[in-house]
Amino acid sequence: MTSNVNRVPRGPKPNTIKASRIILYSVLVVAAFYYLLPLYVMVMTSFKDLDDVRQGNIFALPLRPSLDAWFKAWDSACTGLYCEGLKVGFWNSVQITVPSVIASIVIASINGYALSYWRFRGSEVFFTILIIGSFIPYQVMLYPLVIITRELSIFGTLTGAVFIHTIFGMPILTLLFRNYFAALPVELFKAARVDGAGFWGIFFKIMLPLSIPIVVVAIILQVTGIWNDFLFGTVFAGTQNWPMTVQLNNIVNTTQGVKEHNVNMAATILTGVLQIIAGWICLGELMRFVSRSVVTGFVNALAILIFMAQLPELIDVPYAVYVMAAAGLGIIYGLPFITRVVPSPLVAILLLTAVSIYFGIDVRTVGDMGDLPSTLPVFLVPDIPLNLETLEIIFPYAVTLMVVGLLESLMTATIVDDLTDTTSNKSRECIGQGVANIASGFLGGMAGCAMIGQSVINVKSGGRGRLSTLSA
Repeated sequence: MTSNVNRVPRGPKPNTIKASRIILYSVLVVAAFYYLLPLYVMVMTSFKDLDDVRQGNIFALPLRPSLDAWFKAWDSACTGLYCEGLKVGFWNSVQITVPSVIASIVIASINGYALSYWRFRGSEVFFTILIIGSFIPYQVMLYPLVIITRELSIFGTLTGAVFIHTIFGMPILTLLFRNYFAALPVELFKAARVDGAGFWGIFFKIMLPLSIPIVVVAIILQVTGIWNDFLFGTVFAGTQNWPMTVQLNNIVNTTQGVKEHNVNMAATILTGVLQIIAGWICLGELMRFVSRSVVTGFVNALAILIFMAQLPELIDVPYAVYVMAAAGLGIIYGLPFITRVVPSPLVAILLLTAVSIYFGIDVRTVGDMGDLPSTLPVFLVPDIPLNLETLEIIFPYAVTLMVVGLLESLMTATIVDDLTDTTSNKSRECIGQGVANIASGFLGGMAGCAMIGQSVINVKSGGRGRLSTLSA
């Protein structure tokens, strides 16, 4: 009788390399290359002299490597009235960023903790007002903040810039910390209360150690946002305390050229080609690795962007606009209680348009925002030189359009799958979008993608097939 204890497994070793993993790593490598390529161009150009730069090949290695440009940029480059280089702006940026990040995260973490576990009367109203405040454009609040910082005697100082960044960082960070703390098991809080722990004891001994991941996210958001800020540094820091971003703007002279429609068309066509390639290599299958929380964040962020884009259309307009907006919301949300035979958004559009035209109500139309075409589109082939130089110009823009378009389309497909309890072919969606964008490019149009708002309304109105999408 033989023993199975020392028996060695036989047969071929299981293949652990899956196609999905190969695709995933391939996409990561391409993404890393795409983001590192501009860095490579900047670094290589910084080591070139002016004669080498004038050769025009931005990807070529420097013929005569030199650090003269680095020393000049740091020590003697003119950034306005002064020629002291970027070293002054660098230390100003450090003095603005470090205390702003620390102060905003400390305050926001305490706010989020209090709003999650120590709710008081009116806490939800306070939180709502705080979040609404984050939607207000910065430019609207500049003048009041200038007056406030002037009265506090901190205008034109580094302290004033830190104060402003801390204020504007609190709303979004409070939202992050509140949602994070709210997702933690409430039993931890209750157990600590039973053991006699108070507000600060629970925060420092339980909540704060558990919130390291969200603290890291908050640090990344604040550091990148504050370090790259230009507006607040220009207004509140003062000419003697300008951060690096302002000084860089003064060093680099930018000009605006003539819009080249032929290049735009070529970029649109190339975008479609790249999207078809993405479909062929089953790039859409990577959506299986996207968590539901990411999809939710995408929808919320998109809703915020749409709301902020529409907000200027409700400022300084006739009162009839507010009446029409209120009536539209009433029809959209009220009609489903009466009947669902006809989609309520469609009824709102048709009814309000008819009322506006019949009574001659003074409301802004799409035609007021720009000239509308008076003829049908014509098939055209972009008149551009088909060479590598043209590809170098349009390829980065085409890749950007391709990534943004596919992300929104695939996210929309995921949401529609959840609504209909079905599984769509993401690769086919990529190819279909690419074909549509190629056709749009040859007709002089711009690259497009799925529209999540229309898709959700279409599905909730009973649409399921391609014909419903086309008619919508």
